[in-house]
Amino acid sequence: MRKIAVLFLLALAAWAGEFKVEKVFPVQGKVSLRGSITAGRIRVKVWDKPQIRVFMEVKYKGRKPEVEIYREDDEVYFRLRGTGKSKFCLFSCEEISYFARVEVDVPKKYSLHLRTVSADIQVQGGEMEEGEIHTVSGEIALEGISAEDLMLKSVSGPIKARGDGVEEVYASSVSGDIVLSFSRLGKAKVNSVSGDVYLEGSSSRRWCVSSVSGDLHLRPLSRVCYMKLSSTGGDVVVDSMRISGKVERRDCEDGLYIKARTVSGDVLLKIKH
Repeated sequence: MRKIAVLFLLALAAWAGEFKVEKVFPVQGKVSLRGSITAGRIRVKVWDKPQIRVFMEVKYKGRKPEVEIYREDDEVYFRLRGTGKSKFCLFSCEEISYFARVEVDVPKKYSLHLRTVSADIQVQGGEMEEGEIHTVSGEIALEGISAEDLMLKSVSGPIKARGDGVEEVYASSVSGDIVLSFSRLGKAKVNSVSGDVYLEGSSSRRWCVSSVSGDLHLRPLSRVCYMKLSSTGGDVVVDSMRISGKVERRDCEDGLYIKARTVSGDVLLKIKH
């Protein structure tokens, strides 16, 4: 009984305060969301209203964090900052003195720019004109999206993105795995140091994928005219690639080009005519 009481007091002591804030902004036409937090979770989902809704639930220790939620022209911003400074810092000199749960509702068509340190980021649905997401150790997860231009960057967190289609995507991670699966995946540039890379989608453009020690797994659902694959210590696997007909794109006039390189790993290509 005493042990349970001690644990309860420790849990209370972990967070000195808690608050909630919510703001709703009417929007028309082009919509852009920009946000940044240090620790916690950000979830963005689509709703059927011409508005952007930002809701925050924050638990903190020490002084209350600074909150900014505002609109400027056609862009909505949110920002949450800790109140202390760390003695030793590598990626961020903000003390992680809070845990925030951020829920954002956006219209079907939008642009997205998010930055976090250790917070996870979840995006569900919608049509992105432009998406740019950066995190250090948080997880990036996108589900049921389509995008014209997509940039996903992480240091140690995994990156997962699935949806209808992306015209151009750039994804990079140091030690986290990268999984990209789209029914239509155009130009893709993916870099990893020690994480594995999984790429799937139909395309008639370029895939450039590299990793130092991670494996590369690629599954084109239709022809890809240009593939440049490189892994120093990992395997390179291209599965179920189909070659048929004449490629009509100008940058694919010479047909299929595959360049796969590895130092200590294996290369396996499965090609169906």
